Amino acid sequence: MKKIIDKIINEEERIKEKENDKEVSIGCHCCCSSSESTPLATITTDKKGYSNKKDQIQTTIHNGLSNEKLLIVIGLVLTIPIVLLDIIFSDSYLINVVSLALSTPVQVLLGKPFYVRFIQAIKHKKGFTTDTLVVLSTSIAYFYSLATTAMGSAHGVQFFEASASVLTIFTIGEYLEGRVLRTTSESIKNLLALRPKTAVVIRTRNDKNGKQEEDEEIIVDADSIVIGDIVVAKPGDKIAADGIVVYGESSVDESMITGESIPVDKKIGDKVIGATINKNGYIRFKAIAVGSHTILASIIEMVERARVSKAPVQRIADKAVRYFIPIVLFIAAASSIYWLFIAEQSIAFAITIFATVLVVSCPCAFGIATPMVVSLGIDRAARESILIKGGKYLEKLANIDTVIFDKTGTLTKGKPEVTDVISNNNNGYTQYEILQIPSFC
Repeated sequence: MKKIIDKIINEEERIKEKENDKEVSIGCHCCCSSSESTPLATITTDKKGYSNKKDQIQTTIHNGLSNEKLLIVIGLVLTIPIVLLDIIFSDSYLINVVSLALSTPVQVLLGKPFYVRFIQAIKHKKGFTTDTLVVLSTSIAYFYSLATTAMGSAHGVQFFEASASVLTIFTIGEYLEGRVLRTTSESIKNLLALRPKTAVVIRTRNDKNGKQEEDEEIIVDADSIVIGDIVVAKPGDKIAADGIVVYGESSVDESMITGESIPVDKKIGDKVIGATINKNGYIRFKAIAVGSHTILASIIEMVERARVSKAPVQRIADKAVRYFIPIVLFIAAASSIYWLFIAEQSIAFAITIFATVLVVSCPCAFGIATPMVVSLGIDRAARESILIKGGKYLEKLANIDTVIFDKTGTLTKGKPEVTDVISNNNNGYTQYEILQIPSFC
């Protein structure tokens, strides 16, 4: 772990030379609408820290999941009756009209996000995506069924249940992916909570004539600390920034950053890490990294980037869709042309064949199965207090047969506890009497 911390420190020394303000964009493949990833949220950080970051994360994820929950409820409430009507009743014009009325809200409300991404992908010449086939299959299925119903035909092939089912299933899949973002966001908020809100710094006070008087300790907002400030850490205080000890000695609990349960002794010249806890000594340290350049900020940013990373199997699925869609379109067109010109069937029958091929070929496995498995796996691990950095690491777990833990604090609390009291029968004391003795000390 020490090597990891040193690596982060070295990286931060290079980052400090860059501009102080920067933006962290969070995006996912289901929300990408151009050649450049469209972020789920853009989080601005600067040298003053993360004042608004926690609220931005919570608001963005909460709003996204709330909207998708509502869409899922609407989709299920309307889609299930359509499917049941199609199974129980057939060749009924009245049933077709009812199915049209139920599927229209699904097509409009649940289909809107897919249509928006489909149009934006065309504008930016992004190529074929899963949204392409979802939009084409559901649109053709819906509008073909709409035209058949409008012509008053009770015997035409209807696809209302297919279009509604596909949109509902894909919306559920995107919601499950969003749950991973929510779970990891909770981890990020917990990391942000480690930072102290205030800090004690040494400032030189000037008299009325402008002459410098003795230094004094003043309480300031932790975000207002700048590089070079001398910060005070009293026993029990959280270290407000990364720095180097310039006065005093103490032991610092770095378990929340390094996982090491035993406090580390610090003396003049030693480095301290922001968000760690000063245990039993008075120290002063010079701030060398603040705000978004601290080790804690780097860990938070790594978690942010990891939560939107794709597993190799997901990337394979994305590539497969690029080839899958044109092949399906070719098969659908070739089939309809065959039945129209060679088999000499009607135009309505040829259109039915075209729509059927697209609906049946909709890649639910590509769009739902893979993200669902990855999302549920990461979510379940998070519930067991195991944070997985991304889908690719989850996939690698299948090939792991040995796990090595670097320190006991990883598997235990790191805090010894009394488990049993064993008395020597020869001394005349029972275990209960022995337990009473410390209470009087």
